[in-house]
Amino acid sequence: MPRLTSLPLPRRRYVPDVSSPGQRRFIRQFLSEILPAGRTEEAERVRFYYGADLFDAGFYWEAHEVWEPLWLASPSRSGQRALLHGLLLATAALLRAEVGKKTAAQRLALRAEAKLQEAMRWVSEAGIGGGTFHPLTERVRTRLAGCLRSG
Repeated sequence: MPRLTSLPLPRRRYVPDVSSPGQRRFIRQFLSEILPAGRTEEAERVRFYYGADLFDAGFYWEAHEVWEPLWLASPSRSGQRALLHGLLLATAALLRAEVGKKTAAQRLALRAEAKLQEAMRWVSEAGIGGGTFHPLTERVRTRLAGCLRSG
């Protein structure tokens, strides 16, 4: 999968309940240093794409950290918010699966799938095409399918 940004990936992943709290602090510092500051459209686009790069590379917690501020700032009841919510739920599901919390992973995966479907309906109805969103949601759904099968 080709990268969407040229921003560097972290050297190590943070996995809740596995990694040290120091690693979490390191990742937060790392992200604050490389991500563009401000709330411009360009900064938010870079953040979104970098979150996709992180997700594709298996950096689920890091992707969650990058996407969460975008979700919090997105308009309520919008396709953008549904997409970001679905991505956040997906990262949480994959992290839960990784640490052996299968029931929680499956519950989160189902919620993520519903949000991603809602987002894609919005994209379709708005007539704006899938662009980057459709391939990303397909990659996310493929990984979520693993959570749902591992029951």
